[in-house]
Amino acid sequence: MVRIHRTYQNEFSCDGRFEFIRLTKDGKTWINEAEIPVNQVRQRVAALMEDRAERVVYVVVDSELSYGQFAEFLGKIVGATDDLHVIVISGEIRREFEKPRVFIQSVDGI
Repeated sequence: MVRIHRTYQNEFSCDGRFEFIRLTKDGKTWINEAEIPVNQVRQRVAALMEDRAERVVYVVVDSELSYGQFAEFLGKIVGATDDLHVIVISGEIRREFEKPRVFIQSVDGI
């Protein structure tokens, strides 16, 4: 269940964007396609979720990371904002996420 806190003073958006946060085995941190310094994860997540009606992030960590590394990273995300729902992507879904993607842009708008 996602709780939505709405007051008349605050307007919330629900633009349908998904936020994927990733920690790679070499210590690099990504939010969607943007690489960010790991020490800015909490602030960036807080800014992204500031006006969201649904505060949900998807976390993907490389399978080679230790549990301690994962727990430390998760701790930086969880406290970013009130009512943040963190979904950890693992197993088969993570393997699909890690596959290289090819994006083809159509020249005729299709």
